[in-house]
Amino acid sequence: MSRYIVVLIGVGFLSLAEIASAFYDSNFGRWLNRDPSEERGGENLYAAFLNRPTSLVDYWGLEPNCKDEASCLVCITFAEARGTSDKCQQAVADSVKNRAVNSNKGVCEVVAEKGQYNGYNNDNYNKCCNNECRDIPGGPQDKKERDDAERNAAAGVASEHAGNATYFHDNNIGTPAWIQEKIKDGRMSEVKVPGCNRFRFYQVNR
Repeated sequence: MSRYIVVLIGVGFLSLAEIASAFYDSNFGRWLNRDPSEERGGENLYAAFLNRPTSLVDYWGLEPNCKDEASCLVCITFAEARGTSDKCQQAVADSVKNRAVNSNKGVCEVVAEKGQYNGYNNDNYNKCCNNECRDIPGGPQDKKERDDAERNAAAGVASEHAGNATYFHDNNIGTPAWIQEKIKDGRMSEVKVPGCNRFRFYQVNR
């Protein structure tokens, strides 16, 4: 459980929050002691919440260590489309890039938005972010499939593989009602991605 501490120093107040593994200084927006996840959390050992404490949450100071745009993109691609075709992975990655561009946000911020991606913070995402993917003889090929996701996430540029798509869903779960409604009134339309039958992709019509 977090404890909130206010300490009087001189004529001002230093506002500190003890968050399990570290002290967070809200005045400066940083940890007072080193990031408990060390360099795995990025080169800045005192940065907290990707410098977005009002929109991101890290209760224990040990959230997945995807702190740069490339790793966030690779790991959400791995988490959402692991084991699917190259075309599917490339389109998933491009739809994430498109959404980041269209919303004027970073990829990490888009990926971490609540309720947007089923793969965010799941086991595959965490293993990818924390560099824990290993191939097991006769078992899961985590490392190989993670490397596939990295290759596909870096392939091409946004819109090359998924048109202007910014949303997608797994065909196994059917089209969400809110997307059906937007398609019906013309606010969204489907984007066909040849070579990818696992997912359906959609663009927002402007």
